Amino acid sequence: MKALVQKISFGFLTGILLAAPGVLNAQVDYYEDFSNDTQHWSDLDFRATDVAVCDDGFALRANPVNQYGEITPVETVSQSLGVSNGEQIMLSYNYKLLYYDNVLPHVPVDDADWGVILVESGPTQNGPWTTIDAILPEDHYITSECTTRKAAFTPPADEEVYLRITAGGGNTPDINYFVYIDNISLLQDVMTVSTVAGDTDFKAWPNPVTDYLNLDYSGAINEVVIYNMQGQEVIVENIDRNLSRLDMSGLSEGNYVFKVITDNNLRTFTIVKD
Repeated sequence: MKALVQKISFGFLTGILLAAPGVLNAQVDYYEDFSNDTQHWSDLDFRATDVAVCDDGFALRANPVNQYGEITPVETVSQSLGVSNGEQIMLSYNYKLLYYDNVLPHVPVDDADWGVILVESGPTQNGPWTTIDAILPEDHYITSECTTRKAAFTPPADEEVYLRITAGGGNTPDINYFVYIDNISLLQDVMTVSTVAGDTDFKAWPNPVTDYLNLDYSGAINEVVIYNMQGQEVIVENIDRNLSRLDMSGLSEGNYVFKVITDNNLRTFTIVKD
């Protein structure tokens, strides 16, 4: 049986990280949908709104053109999102651009000179900042719905992680629009150096694996989602009907993040493919 599980969005995975001997303790595991007042992102330029958002609830929104029609870069900076363990962080977020409307914006921006959106990381709320992702007119997806962007970065170990999102207009100030940001997720890998990954009632072995990976759980394993280190879901051949044995032989060498749904619980662990 050939399986590619796509039912779980990577941006929404905030499950339990399984502890094992030799696993680093510091890790970034963060998700924010701006649905409450405890999100603590700076709101001088970006403000939480429930108008024309990505999904039910709220999003951050800003207008890079001020009331005088002048191009004015806008920014928002996060709280500390955790302490890096030195491994790669997968970032996922939603964005969209809608032409300004003081009641209900709904028309997607399709001009060739609307500006740029930058997502940057830094060790403090004042930087210094390193660009993680840049949205330019040539790679902007024109839609009134939200688009998911993904990027990877690797902060130094034991360093706090902050994000800054900035948006600026192009050279044409009459392109007046809102930028929306929502559903920000950061997940940093925990490198498992034990031959068995898991907890007291769930195990996956051998680790590292060459051919077959065994999954052992006393209850039902409902779904298995596998990502490479670029955050892409990968195909695994010959997953048996009980989801207890996975043929890993067709995958390239490297690290893979497993998300396993068991009895409505989410487990997350890393397997090394030799």
